[in-house]
Amino acid sequence: MRLRKNVAVVCLTLVLPALASGEAAQTHISGSNTLRLDHYGAGGDPAVSSYVNTGYHWYDDLDLTASHYESDFNKFEFRLNATNNQSAYHAPDLGTTVNSGSIQWERGDTAIPFRAQAGDYFAYLSPRTLQRNLKGAMLEIQPETKGEVNHSLQLFGGRSASDYRDIDLDNDDFYGLSWVIEGTEAGDFSVIAVRLDSDGATSFTPRQGVYSLAWSKELQLTSQNLKFEAEIAKSNSDIWNDTDGQYNPEAGFGYFTGITGQLNETQFSYGLTHERYSEHFRPAGGSVSSNQAQQNTFVNWGRDSGEQYDLRFNRMVSELESSNPTTTLLWQGSYSQPLEVVATGANLSLNFTHQTYGDQDQTYDERSIDGERGAESAAIRSVVRPRRAWQAQNK
Repeated sequence: MRLRKNVAVVCLTLVLPALASGEAAQTHISGSNTLRLDHYGAGGDPAVSSYVNTGYHWYDDLDLTASHYESDFNKFEFRLNATNNQSAYHAPDLGTTVNSGSIQWERGDTAIPFRAQAGDYFAYLSPRTLQRNLKGAMLEIQPETKGEVNHSLQLFGGRSASDYRDIDLDNDDFYGLSWVIEGTEAGDFSVIAVRLDSDGATSFTPRQGVYSLAWSKELQLTSQNLKFEAEIAKSNSDIWNDTDGQYNPEAGFGYFTGITGQLNETQFSYGLTHERYSEHFRPAGGSVSSNQAQQNTFVNWGRDSGEQYDLRFNRMVSELESSNPTTTLLWQGSYSQPLEVVATGANLSLNFTHQTYGDQDQTYDERSIDGERGAESAAIRSVVRPRRAWQAQNK
């Protein structure tokens, strides 16, 4: 059997120059359009061909971005990505669909500065509450206050979906609020409330509420810059019970604490975190695992010569509330040094990983050592949502 694939690709990129109206206002429009045409053919028995759908297939992708700036404190932005798909090999669905799109208006020179957004946006509140791409609307206001204390109130609602095709089917709806207070003598605070409504097809629960209180504080202690963080969260979920054949309310709890530090005028930093989540703490829009506890420690040291030393330790207990929890211990170390004497941009890197894994009853105990693979570790992110400062200081 002979297979033939003839491909013709047409790519048109359109970039429009900035259009100005007035001395301060500017409008920028840019976009690209890609049209691709493929021809698939097969010789011999078509039943064993890699291309079941032969003939011509094509699709057209459109990306469009537009922005209008009245001033640094009055901005409007628009983004659109759409596809007309007539190819069985590009996407499972044929036809025209809007993949993503958003409209955002940011105004910082009013009595109550605000940022409004509709369409696609990334809702990041904290890993224990909500961290999800949504299609919906968000409004953030930053009322002016006296002194050094600043406030940010964010209201949002959206649906979790990959595109706008059949968006009303089998999706999770999230809505809620986040209130951030910055600049108090006690530190920064955030209060979060998230509500989930689902038909149960894409989530383990049809209804859920997640609430959290987070705190962070930076201070200078002798020659160290320290940052303390903590978050406590609670979830109320309707969980299916096979015994009585109905959903029953279940409460879950989770908390996170951490401290990071850096020595002044050096490249030496360190950190320690601890987090614990109960069996029923499963935030549908979050990124943490239930029934688990973790401790993370890291030490990092860099020298002016370019040398970098990194040491990390992670202890994770899974099935925490079961009669036989499992414990994983992971040590990771790395060393890197530039080798400019060999070649420009050359770098020496050494990595070490040692892991042990076993359960409480000692029914199994696994160990592994890897001296070649680079150590990877997730970065520690702040538990308090950063407040973006886009207000006009002198209105």
